[in-house]
Amino acid sequence: MNYFISVFKQENKLASILKCIKEIDKDNNGYVTNQELEDIFKLTYPKQFGDKDLKRLFRQFSSI
Repeated sequence: MNYFISVFKQENKLASILKCIKEIDKDNNGYVTNQELEDIFKLTYPKQFGDKDLKRLFRQFSSI
């Protein structure tokens, strides 16, 4: 979790992440799956998260 936060603080690409979420969320309900979110972060931060399993991290914030 600390590594995730430090990467995000160093290279804040929130606008890119939100744009990807909007593109995926076709019904505009504000939800993406954990897999979709992991894919978005791996595309946005390939060096930092390309080989990491982020689903475990996201699961604690998921309603599933």
